[in-house]
Amino acid sequence: MRVILPILSLFISVQAFAQLEKTIHQTFPVDNHQTVTLDIYGDYELIPWAGDHILTESNIKLYDASEGILEHFLKMGRYEMHIDTSSGSFILVSNDKERRSVKTKKGDAYEFVKIKVFVPDSYAIIDETKLVLKNPAETNIPDEGGE
Repeated sequence: MRVILPILSLFISVQAFAQLEKTIHQTFPVDNHQTVTLDIYGDYELIPWAGDHILTESNIKLYDASEGILEHFLKMGRYEMHIDTSSGSFILVSNDKERRSVKTKKGDAYEFVKIKVFVPDSYAIIDETKLVLKNPAETNIPDEGGE
């Protein structure tokens, strides 16, 4: 019994600070805006898809931190994005554009965030921050005024 208890407590402490992983999906209607600007923190991948919304997939991996820390960051919106149309433009913006390092009692935790942005195929990807609506002939979208 003396050996089992220390081993069990070691296993529990290792589990508490193992790798944590969570994937978040968000969708954003683009409503055929002519231009979409992306103001997303960190590196991300743009992927064309057949949908009519922008879909973001954020995969978060957190090492050397507790599940409570990850849940706190999720609750605070650290990895979420929102649409800003206050300037009349359609801008997809990261909520947290600083993402300060994660501090724990044991030191810094390691955080890796991989973001995929699925872009409707009705938009041309101009560069990593700008999307432009294609004309209907390029996208096979029926013209509203014709046959």
